Amino acid sequence: LEEMLGNPQSNQEQIDAAYLMQNTRVNKWQFQGGVRFERTRTRTGVKAEVPINENPFANVTVNPNTGVRTYSAVNNPAYVTYKWSRPPVKSWGEYDFFLPSASAKYPIRDDLFLKLGYNKAVSRPRLDYVAGRWIVNTADELVTIPNPGLTPERSQKFSAMLEYYFKPLGTVGVHVFRTEIDGANDRIGPLSAAEVGLANDPTFGSYDFMTFANVPGTRIIKGIELNYSQQLTFLPWEVLRGVNIFGTYSRFTSRDRPANFIPQNATGGISWRYRKVSAGIAGTWNDEFRTGAQIVAAASPYFPREPEYVRERFVFDVNAAYQATSHLSLFVSGRDAFNSGREWYYKGLDRVRQMERFGAQWSIGVKGTY
Repeated sequence: LEEMLGNPQSNQEQIDAAYLMQNTRVNKWQFQGGVRFERTRTRTGVKAEVPINENPFANVTVNPNTGVRTYSAVNNPAYVTYKWSRPPVKSWGEYDFFLPSASAKYPIRDDLFLKLGYNKAVSRPRLDYVAGRWIVNTADELVTIPNPGLTPERSQKFSAMLEYYFKPLGTVGVHVFRTEIDGANDRIGPLSAAEVGLANDPTFGSYDFMTFANVPGTRIIKGIELNYSQQLTFLPWEVLRGVNIFGTYSRFTSRDRPANFIPQNATGGISWRYRKVSAGIAGTWNDEFRTGAQIVAAASPYFPREPEYVRERFVFDVNAAYQATSHLSLFVSGRDAFNSGREWYYKGLDRVRQMERFGAQWSIGVKGTY
């Protein structure tokens, strides 16, 4: 009943935007610049709580010596219903942003290019971060609550890229960047019931709480991305000239790692085509990362407030096809072909909290074109 009556919230956004862009050349340099203006209007409605001392169903004790009355919450339907009987408190907000961007491209050689970039951006909070129901985990005595006061995070990004083009078909590149984020939206906690004003609550007084907040200061994220793609048409054997290989690798660092920050990932694959037959396999790898959710309860005798992680994960997709005629082909494909699954765990004693395996998704069919 507490969740049903106290959780309803509303959040609306209206975004108006305009954009100007200009391209120009100076000798070998090619420049592009622009500016985007955004105006955001918000309206939020949050349930208002009746103070304990104004609730006629609260428990009242009177000190016989001083006559001072003390009010305490009661866990019954009448008290909870009156507690949330007031209409929602509505608030309005408005904010503007000018977001400039600029890029430059320079041909060092006919097959080698330098690219530079800069832009400012704004990222609005997810709606479930600012409004919505409380998420109550009774097993771990943990409650996740939204924060209607969360504001957008503002960022600026500097980047540089070198790209080399193979003949006849292929590229290799390296991309480095630095992103500075002010007011980053992040999950914080666990917080005690007293820190969120619920120390005397009969239901949640012993719970820990997670919520969302704008992180003070500037968060700096640096990254490097490598990519390679090439079709091996130069090979002397006809059967192998239809081979195409590709791979990417990315690595990111942050002075303070936010929840769900994946420090490394990679993709790769190989495809092949020869006359009427084609086949391929592609895979992705994500490094392990901290979720920021499902923290072990502070009162737990074992591993109190230990964070949760998701294990590193490999996922592979495969496909094959045969072109029987100019209008008819046969195909088979497998998504997550080796059923890699996902696993949430705690590092203390390598304890697994949850594992998901949905199985590989295979498709076999006939395709006709007319």
